Amino acid sequence: MRPKANKPFQGGWLWLQRSQLNLGLALLCGLLFGLEQAGLLPQLQWLALQPELIRTDNAWWQLITGNFVHFTPHHLFWNLGALLILTLLFETEQRWKEDALFLMSGALFIGSLLYLTVSELSQYRGLSGLLYGYTVFYALKIYGKEKKLCLALMLFITARLLWQHSPWFDQSASIDTLGGKVSTEAHLFGYLFGCLGYSGLRFFSLIKSKRDTSTSVGA
Repeated sequence: MRPKANKPFQGGWLWLQRSQLNLGLALLCGLLFGLEQAGLLPQLQWLALQPELIRTDNAWWQLITGNFVHFTPHHLFWNLGALLILTLLFETEQRWKEDALFLMSGALFIGSLLYLTVSELSQYRGLSGLLYGYTVFYALKIYGKEKKLCLALMLFITARLLWQHSPWFDQSASIDTLGGKVSTEAHLFGYLFGCLGYSGLRFFSLIKSKRDTSTSVGA
């Protein structure tokens, strides 16, 4: 009996299905940036996280939307390139409902902590905080299957974070290319949220496992 042949483009279609949320996120960020740069929707500047506007005009949506807008093309392409790499790296682990919950709650978490703790912040834009959280969340998630990859990613992202918070790191070095200082605080908050997100996932998985076990015993 002949082995069943794979359908043409089956692998690519499966990848698109798994990665639809991340691809949609990339399109959203690109669209918002393009519309603002073209001057078609100048009010999009209200999507950036601006603490002063939140206080004076109750623009609380900025706590979330600030994560999805960018300063310059370099800023946008750098973040979207990192998102693409992570999408390819964690292709088999992606679950769109889980990812959507992580994305929105992570954006709110990062935006809220930036607003509450960074007193000198005038404006925040960028996906990088969420990317740090995404990396940590999925690195921990694959620990049981890919221990070496998990440890390598956690070592890299932790070392990078420590470097960014060291006295030798120059936050203003990226102003010319990214259009603003690197927000090391957002990276730290994203890292923390990745750890919290994974801990929450493990907690609810254990509860579900215990319920399933007790149901089987009762039956």
